[in-house]
Amino acid sequence: MTAVLSTQCLCANAKRDALGMGHNTGRNRVLVGNSLAADNRDAQLSALMGAAQKGDAGAYAELLRLSVPVIKRIANSGRHFGLEIDDIVQDVLMSMHSVRHTYDPDRPFIPWLASITRHRLIDAQRRKSRSRQHETAGPEIPE
Repeated sequence: MTAVLSTQCLCANAKRDALGMGHNTGRNRVLVGNSLAADNRDAQLSALMGAAQKGDAGAYAELLRLSVPVIKRIANSGRHFGLEIDDIVQDVLMSMHSVRHTYDPDRPFIPWLASITRHRLIDAQRRKSRSRQHETAGPEIPE
């Protein structure tokens, strides 16, 4: 029962973060706004993804358009200093495209999208860390 409640809390927190409805206060999340709006947005995105999975190109285009601000909010909600958010958004959209068949329309969409976004953020942080490890300071070039 505890695992189920924890998963539900994580999904609710991911939804609120993605919709810009929550904010961090240390380790606790505080709900700010209307959770009905979050549920409606999630239902809308879920319906669009379901239609896109069935081949509706218009629904897919709308899904991608509506997903961009959600991805940006998720990416900006953490401590991801020095990462190019537009590059993260592009990576997430490409990942979303390649794994869209794994989405179950009976489940919430935003936690699925938040998971993809978090994984792409981690990948970007690792790439940045690896590139910094291989960089060396060169001699200063006089002007």
